[in-house]
Amino acid sequence: MNCLDNGVCMVGMKNGQYFLYSSILAFIVGVVYFYSPTLLSLHEHWTQVSSNYSHGYLLLVVSFYLLCEDRAKLLTCNDFKFSYWFLIPLLVCSLVWMLATLIQVQLVQQLTLLPIVYFFICSIFGLKGAKIAVFPVGLIFLAIPVWHYLIEVLQYLTVVACTFGLSILEIPVNIERFYINLPVGSLYVAGSCSGLSYFLTAVSLGAVQAQLNYNRVSRKVLLVIIAAIFGLVSNWVRVFSLIVIAHETEMKSSLMQDHFWHGWFIFALSLVPLYWVSRKLQDKAPDISEKNTSTVSAKGVKTLVLFLALLFAFTGPILVKILGATNKLASIGQLPAFLVDYKLVKGVPYDWTPNYSNADAITSGKLSRGRDVINFYAYTYFSQSQGKELIYYSNTISNEEWRGGDVETYHSKKFKVFKTRLTSSISKRVKLVYYWYQIGGKVASSDFDAKLFQLAGQLNGRQDVALLAVSTDCNVGCADAEKMLNKLIEPVNDMYLSLIKYE
Repeated sequence: MNCLDNGVCMVGMKNGQYFLYSSILAFIVGVVYFYSPTLLSLHEHWTQVSSNYSHGYLLLVVSFYLLCEDRAKLLTCNDFKFSYWFLIPLLVCSLVWMLATLIQVQLVQQLTLLPIVYFFICSIFGLKGAKIAVFPVGLIFLAIPVWHYLIEVLQYLTVVACTFGLSILEIPVNIERFYINLPVGSLYVAGSCSGLSYFLTAVSLGAVQAQLNYNRVSRKVLLVIIAAIFGLVSNWVRVFSLIVIAHETEMKSSLMQDHFWHGWFIFALSLVPLYWVSRKLQDKAPDISEKNTSTVSAKGVKTLVLFLALLFAFTGPILVKILGATNKLASIGQLPAFLVDYKLVKGVPYDWTPNYSNADAITSGKLSRGRDVINFYAYTYFSQSQGKELIYYSNTISNEEWRGGDVETYHSKKFKVFKTRLTSSISKRVKLVYYWYQIGGKVASSDFDAKLFQLAGQLNGRQDVALLAVSTDCNVGCADAEKMLNKLIEPVNDMYLSLIKYE
């Protein structure tokens, strides 16, 4: 090992090769250990047969194969002149993953994992390595569960295509958004019928085919576009054929209940013309002259780059573990007997409750004064994890019986709260509900504010978050109910704060 005047040490060619391989192995082990929650979330999507991302592991294998194919280029292009610059985005991505973990935004965690891997490779192998690794690593992006935002668009395109086909066959049909109403019954083009899985699989196959066989970027892009079109059309043919079968059999065909393999059979047939088109577009054989011996450049390996790359790649997860170890333990004390001039009785069952799941503690009570009765709820989470969160898509203020109306914002003297009316689908009674979030001692009246306050709470050691709600029955206009609840928002909030205890 030779050390320069600036303190940077370089390892010779033979020892450098072992040192480099050891660092890469350490990175892989570190990713599995430190980023295991994110990897497990991807595993859940990739192992579900009916998932739109069931091709994930296949793409991972292809990506690894492409990197192994180009390992000789990587090991002979140690252009360390540019390597230091890639350490900065590597650290930034690791910290972004940390922030997303602290506020439980799983999609951001999944999206940042790929650039962490990419910038680690770039830090070691320089600018040339960045060019080589961009496709194998970027290919996995097609298996990150971010593409569901296309589902509604794909549903619409499917309905339009099928409507056009039915008009040619002169089959009478009435379209209501995603419902296709035939004389024999109605078919619904659900999200699973949007064709997202076929679209992503076709794009993935087209991208790999183009990378392996094409040299020109324009040809690669063209093939990917054509593959995407084939993926869309195969789904249109699938749905259209099911509609025709439903019409001809009066909805009695077994395919109306189970058409999983029907779709993949049609998709497989579409690959035949796609392969023919790809052969026609192929320009010339790929250049493999650079695939020579896989030896480390005689320049040697800079140990400082490898050390910083490993450190920066895992800075975020290490900080998450440190913050988790320093968080304060919270508990909830007993409710007082009175609040202002209302008698407070704990644990009285009510016909309406917020639809929030997996809370660590649920505190409820009845505030009564004469004929005035107000319900109080506090759903508290002492710690949060994916699926066990205050801000979660399935957590709603309404439930199966009590349906919510428009949500407004009410400004009290100190903070803002949500205000809505719930109507019982059974008794037609109406409740006025005020609710807000208590995040580490601060009031948040929006999901965005709640995430920001949650991050601040994590940094100062407070993980406790809660939903607070007060409600009462109301008559037409709810004027009297509003007056009662307006007076109790801040006292209820202060009362809850006094209940939170720390060890």
